[in-house]
Amino acid sequence: MSETIVAPGIAPQLRAETKLHRWFESWVEQAPEAVAVRFEGGPFDHEQLSYQELNRRANQLAHYLQQLGVGPEVLVGLCLEPSVQMIVALLAILKAGGAYVPLDPSYPQERLKFMLEDARVPLLLTQQHLKHLPICEAQAAGRAQVVCLDSDWQAIAQQSNQNLTFNEANETTANLAYVIYTSGSTGKPKGVLVQHQGLSNLIQAQAKTFQVQPGDRVLQFASLSFDASIFEVAMALTAGAALYLAPKHTLLPGPDLAQRLRTWEITHVTLPPAVLSRLSAAELPALKTVIVAGEACSEAIAERWSIGRRLFNAYGPTEATVWSTVAVVPNGGKPPLGQAIAKVKVYVLDEQLQPVPVGMPGELCIAGTSLARGYLNRPDLTAERFVPHPFSQEPGDRLYRTGDLACYQPDGSLQFLGRLDQQVKLRGYRIETGELESLLLQNLGEQAGQGAGQRSAVREAAVLLREDQPGQPQLVAYLSLHLDPLSQNQDQSQAQLQQWQQLYEQVYEQAQASPLTPATESEHNFIGWNSSSGEAIPLPQMQQWLEDRVERLRQHKLERVLELGCGTGLLLFELAPQSREYWGTDFSQQSLEYVQQRLGLRGLKQVKLLNRLAHEFEGIEAGRFDAVILNSVVQHFPSQEYLLEVLSGAVAATAEGGVVFVGDVRSLPLLEAFQSWVQLEQAPASMSREQLQQRVEREVFEEAELLVDPDLFSWLGEQWERVERVEVQLERGWHHNELSQFRYDVLLHIGSRRNSSVEIEWQQWTEAGPSPLAVRQQLTEGQLTQLVIRGVANARVAAAVRTADWLAAKKGPRTVGQMRETLQKLRQSGVEPEVWWELGEELGYQVQVSWTADRVDGSYDVLFVSQALDPVCISAPARSEQKRYTNNPLQGKLSREVVRQLQQRLAEQVPKYMLPSSWLVLATLPLTANGKIDRRALPAPERSELPEKGAARVPESELEAVLVQLWAEVLGQGQVGIHDNFFALGGHSLLATQLISRLRDVLQVEIPLQALFEAPSAAALAEHIETVGWATNGLSPMSFSLAEREEVEF
Repeated sequence: MSETIVAPGIAPQLRAETKLHRWFESWVEQAPEAVAVRFEGGPFDHEQLSYQELNRRANQLAHYLQQLGVGPEVLVGLCLEPSVQMIVALLAILKAGGAYVPLDPSYPQERLKFMLEDARVPLLLTQQHLKHLPICEAQAAGRAQVVCLDSDWQAIAQQSNQNLTFNEANETTANLAYVIYTSGSTGKPKGVLVQHQGLSNLIQAQAKTFQVQPGDRVLQFASLSFDASIFEVAMALTAGAALYLAPKHTLLPGPDLAQRLRTWEITHVTLPPAVLSRLSAAELPALKTVIVAGEACSEAIAERWSIGRRLFNAYGPTEATVWSTVAVVPNGGKPPLGQAIAKVKVYVLDEQLQPVPVGMPGELCIAGTSLARGYLNRPDLTAERFVPHPFSQEPGDRLYRTGDLACYQPDGSLQFLGRLDQQVKLRGYRIETGELESLLLQNLGEQAGQGAGQRSAVREAAVLLREDQPGQPQLVAYLSLHLDPLSQNQDQSQAQLQQWQQLYEQVYEQAQASPLTPATESEHNFIGWNSSSGEAIPLPQMQQWLEDRVERLRQHKLERVLELGCGTGLLLFELAPQSREYWGTDFSQQSLEYVQQRLGLRGLKQVKLLNRLAHEFEGIEAGRFDAVILNSVVQHFPSQEYLLEVLSGAVAATAEGGVVFVGDVRSLPLLEAFQSWVQLEQAPASMSREQLQQRVEREVFEEAELLVDPDLFSWLGEQWERVERVEVQLERGWHHNELSQFRYDVLLHIGSRRNSSVEIEWQQWTEAGPSPLAVRQQLTEGQLTQLVIRGVANARVAAAVRTADWLAAKKGPRTVGQMRETLQKLRQSGVEPEVWWELGEELGYQVQVSWTADRVDGSYDVLFVSQALDPVCISAPARSEQKRYTNNPLQGKLSREVVRQLQQRLAEQVPKYMLPSSWLVLATLPLTANGKIDRRALPAPERSELPEKGAARVPESELEAVLVQLWAEVLGQGQVGIHDNFFALGGHSLLATQLISRLRDVLQVEIPLQALFEAPSAAALAEHIETVGWATNGLSPMSFSLAEREEVEF
């Protein structure tokens, strides 16, 4: 015997199995003139239909569809924008016995194409202005029919407007009602087959729970592609209420949505917590019932919205027909999932599908009438998620495994705890992060940053939903990439050199602005010599640095000199007066003009200046020069290959007995220690060790300068015939700065190889010695001619190395402030390198202080050789083959380009709500002990500190909006706030020049590079631009949205 249901306001009794459209028809009889649906697109764009008129139109279309072959189990595509026509079409498909497949026209066409091909719909309903969409054209070109409800309505209107005859034999609640596609872990969405029986059960539960009455007004907020939309349609049209619709852009969470709710006097809404958080409950007096769904509801939301109205917390997956449990949310406390609706049972089970005790977590599983049939064309996945019911004796009964983690409370209610798998919900949308990962690893990676036929640019991918800041959940994409330096092309290297060129043109333009007088022309110009903090290195330290390398060079013949990268002439003006011929080259025309102006005052006619890149040796004959100098230029080279090309040219241009001097080379083995020290100095004291480590890892990965392992030069000494010996020396001096701590000089001695080897006595240094005092004693008392001490701890970098060790080992002080305090208390370890040079000068020995091979702690070796002997060098272990001796300076730039392409490609395949808002590229993703990606160890996206608590992160003006988007574009970030520091987010000098160039293109203004250093956030620079009064001749049109519509799915 069938159960009967009497809904509020309905006179006739209906069977429990009654389908949605039959419930609707009962209201047509009960209140034919009542408003059924109203659409408002604008002041002159609105339409309203009564129950009777809506039913007539739906009947006409239903008859028309039946003539086209629509009947039970026939799928009909529905590609319509929010409108009255959309509701007419939905009802008509159900009346004709078919099942609708919603296709949101705003979705990426590639995703819609897959859904259509997967569903194989024989018929597509759309509107004339959407007929140009590729999916509509493709359907028309194929065997499927395309019907435009507006342009074809004249033919449709010829059909009968009477209700269709009920055929009990063919029309049962076991038939399909709709197919909705949800995110899938394979990289493709999956279609959920929902039957009428589940929809009928939902209608009954709504009637009992929400008590919607005639005269009530229900908002249609969700897109038709989400099952929450049928929840809203059913709530209104099966209870005699009115359904209100509007275009997406008019329902943006915040003032737009609030205005609609007030104007329409909406009484019932279903919204996710994120949307409710942007509305004022007090300003919506007509709103008497709020259903919060889509994601976990916070206590704050519950407290605000439960006063003066009924607030329900609803839960349910698409696979269980939208809705499974409900709770009336009390004022206070964490909202529970509540209890199951009628004819639905929920279980909390362990991995063996056995019940867990009350209070213990387990997987939430659902059984009952509401279960979907399964997944379209996915029998494997259907069998995996819809399993035989372990507690039922009825044949065919099933249990759906949701993948949600929950527990039963002592009062019998359910508490949601999270996800078991990678399926997450964000602002009401259900997202399979596995789908995004699959897309990134497969078809997207193959097309981003790589040529045809090459391997994917993406090596590893992980996507997480994070809520590192309360109330601000976001999707974060983590990538490790294949960025082989050998695959870099000449254009990429050339672009890198041009960026450095642009940077120095701006820097040297300031030098040009200095007045030229006899009193000033002799001063050393150290412009551009700044530390990583952006501050200039103290002048006394720079002068000492210059004196030391001039002295080092003057130990060699300098009659004919070629300097590659002469800059402002720091070495040129010191060495040229003693030279017979001095050639200086530089890629900056500004620097050469600066030098040229000062040559006349000094009478240096033997100097020849050439504007060219370092690798350009045209017109330079082999063996012409006694010395070729590359001082502090190697770091601007784009690759190891380019460095070797330049060094090869330099060696060829050097005469027998001459030297190639490579000065101020940044040390690759010390890169992590260097960044650990720099970031420790710059970070706020409250920053955690984990956050500091993340920042260090990012800066190491993004390093835009070329750093070189000293072993490269030892390898050259073994492989290149013209290199007689190699001398690697640390910088001299007592000062501790980035030049003395993390850089070194190299001398390649050019000449015939010596076949004889010299045995040198050496000692291994330990903390116990030998000390400088003990070495003095050995040299004086033993009258040794040679002595080597290996592995001396370097006092200059001890603190930096200690910091790097703490971060790598994940131990030690917990915060930046504690690290600084600990370092101050530690006694100084190691020996200052300058001690050995001064000892050698005192005792009459040549001294070479060089890095210890295969060490990353800054240890060094010391060689003492009697002045009476020929110079010798400390030899590094033999290298049988070439390896990578440098970092990849293009790595950060290439990764940003890959991310940009991935973002663009992903936007073509998935809806906006599935797009990650933050992207992190890591050298490698952390792994667990069994080799899987360790998702818990993935770092949180770093955000710069706001100037004050609660400060706005979103743009407040058009100029700020443009600047924020340019920040994100250049940095490769998904989201950037107006107060985010450009340099704290990974910006550096080269990226700064890119940003200045983009600002010039977009704003038509020439902003000095210095302005960005002074105002490194979008808000600060916008204020700076407006204060200085630079003209912005109209902002270029850019795609920028301050807010996006958020929709809800249970």
